[in-house]
Amino acid sequence: MTKKKYRIAIVGGSIAGCSAAIALGRDGHDVRVFERSSKKLQDRGAGIVIPAPLFESLKQQQWLDKDTPHTQLSGMSYRIKDTNNDEGRSIWHRPLDAVAMRWGHLFAQLRKRVPDQNYVNGIDVLDIKQNEENGQTLTLSNGSIYHAGLVIAADGIHSSTRDLVNGPTTINYSGYVLWRGLLDQTSTPAPQNDVLWHPYNGGMAGCYIIPTSEHSTAAQKHTVNWGIYDKVDTDLFSKLLPDAKNPEASSAHSLNDFAKEHLRNLLNKNIPALSANLFRQTSAPFVQAIVDLDSETLVTSNIALIGDAAAVLRPHAASGAVKAIDNALSLAKALQSTSSISDDLKNWQQQELPKLRQQVALSKTLGEGLVTSAPLWADMSENDMGQWWQSMLEGKNWYMK
Repeated sequence: MTKKKYRIAIVGGSIAGCSAAIALGRDGHDVRVFERSSKKLQDRGAGIVIPAPLFESLKQQQWLDKDTPHTQLSGMSYRIKDTNNDEGRSIWHRPLDAVAMRWGHLFAQLRKRVPDQNYVNGIDVLDIKQNEENGQTLTLSNGSIYHAGLVIAADGIHSSTRDLVNGPTTINYSGYVLWRGLLDQTSTPAPQNDVLWHPYNGGMAGCYIIPTSEHSTAAQKHTVNWGIYDKVDTDLFSKLLPDAKNPEASSAHSLNDFAKEHLRNLLNKNIPALSANLFRQTSAPFVQAIVDLDSETLVTSNIALIGDAAAVLRPHAASGAVKAIDNALSLAKALQSTSSISDDLKNWQQQELPKLRQQVALSKTLGEGLVTSAPLWADMSENDMGQWWQSMLEGKNWYMK
């Protein structure tokens, strides 16, 4: 029996949307991406880390060019603040097999593999209704309509399409934020191939090297991508980000004077001098709330949720890009069957939903173990650190394992 080909509308043209367009387009489906922004999508996610085997697989499948900019990561080093050592005192090191990229480089690679005629900028999807052919009719912001056999919601954490599947979804604040920055540099506090972590009571700072930006000078050999997880209650959050409606808004924000002073104190008190001095040189640090979002179901009436529209994991558990690509590949594979589209989607959900819920649970466990209920790091030995890490995983599949 011939495999069926569908007319598919993808709402959202970022990493998840482009990944779905590539995977489904290569299988012969008629794909159209609707991206609400009329501007070129920017480096919103700064640096990202993906498993090295996935990176190599994407190159082999020609999702990425062979010369795609990246840096190799082979280890994770944990160093706590020590007044006698500017680099901090080492408490643990473990191996890692991953690559680091700029969000913008990954997006550019995926976007150029979606034909321009299949990618529509500056069009918002205002409404979606099931039609008489058991497909979906999309009402677009330019006044037109679009009929599709399948709609894929890839429009991120504040997905309007998700509400059509699950109803209004609750986004919950985790109790901590992530301060972030990018700094083009010739020096770094971390070994070139390590992720460097600085745990402290109430949070954890980290940094790793990503490829330089297109605006870097020849002398700036790399970019330091850094972030600091910081426990912040809702009262303090309102002072740090008075313009944010609430922590659950989960957008990246520039810093006001109060937030800048809080970050300076954070660096002085908790981060080894070498890293703190480097992070201070960042001209435009920003901050975002860490939130949790889980979906009760991933499909309804020929609408499927992928990427952050399906669930938002705390960054400790998985790269959002990894989850988005994995969702797109698994959905494309499910639609290769000769069953009906509704059966294909049900089968895909049966496979994906338990896996997604495990990832959500693991992300919360890691967040508690690393930030909100962390051990006394100064008392931890190498052996203690290894046992602590394994106790958090408890046989669960971490994306870098």
